[in-house]
Amino acid sequence: MSQGVSSVLWGNLGSKFVLPLLLSPVLGLCIAWFLNLFVDKIKINPQVEKGIAWISSGLICFVRSVNDTPKIVAIALLVSVLNGSSEQGSTLPFSFFILVTAAMSLGSLIKGLPVTELLAKKVTKLDENSSLSAVLTTTSLVMASSQFGLPASTTHVSTSSIIGAGLKNGREAMNFGVIREILLSWVVTLPGAGIIAMVFYYILKLIL
Repeated sequence: MSQGVSSVLWGNLGSKFVLPLLLSPVLGLCIAWFLNLFVDKIKINPQVEKGIAWISSGLICFVRSVNDTPKIVAIALLVSVLNGSSEQGSTLPFSFFILVTAAMSLGSLIKGLPVTELLAKKVTKLDENSSLSAVLTTTSLVMASSQFGLPASTTHVSTSSIIGAGLKNGREAMNFGVIREILLSWVVTLPGAGIIAMVFYYILKLIL
């Protein structure tokens, strides 16, 4: 917006960013609900369920890293260009990727656990089959969106998948107060980030 309203590619913004962000939670809810109908018919050995729980946890971590790391690298590339490192073919050092890994892990430990607890315990209660449906839906959608370069949010998809899988227990099993707060945070975050960025831009412009 610093270059004027016409400088923003509104068509690309809508089709390549806003639409995937809006569509992915809807798909997550619908697919998880539909998948749960089939998973519920499968009898799984308790020992196998434990193994599935560990594997599914690893899958969520993997797709989150696949989905989020390119965003951090993109910011780092922008910073390097602003610092004058714009030679064609220049690459970031391997130490930077180690730093990204450490930062993501530390951030998950510090602030990720409350989000995990919220999704695991306060949205709805899931049994093993419902959890499996939510995990399979999240990993497949996030991996597919990353493969096609679409900016889906792992948290958004995971939340909607949990809601979709939990709907089998009826509306009374859903904590709609928490769901309402989550949806409100999604609505506020995107325009809020843009407005804050504009404010900081003009403050820096006045100072510098």
